[in-house]
Amino acid sequence: MKHARMNHDSYCWNLCLALSDQKRAVVDLQQTGIRLRGLLQKKGISVSMLQDVLQLSCPQSIYHWFWGKTMPSIDHLVTISGMLGIPIEGLLVLQPKICRAWPQQWERGTKELYRRSVVYWGKMAG
Repeated sequence: MKHARMNHDSYCWNLCLALSDQKRAVVDLQQTGIRLRGLLQKKGISVSMLQDVLQLSCPQSIYHWFWGKTMPSIDHLVTISGMLGIPIEGLLVLQPKICRAWPQQWERGTKELYRRSVVYWGKMAG
């Protein structure tokens, strides 16, 4: 079993290297913060309400998100997206120069990842 794990790890590493040549999405912190603030205001969710729901000791981190200094953790993004009723992707703003070709590249990369996974796991099972 250990040998199969090593093969899987090296497979994943090689796959990551192959896909790393593609442009990666980069989140625009400032614009994402502006979007978060706007979406929360539109739903009538105040900073103090969000602080309570996320169980934060102080609101400063929320303001840092709004100002584009930091990003919410993935756990907080999941909670916020649930509160707003939109997917996490709807909370994020990607940098424009990378964003143009990224969806097509992501789709190709995802299909290639799926294809390679099916081939790899088919060999492991067989």
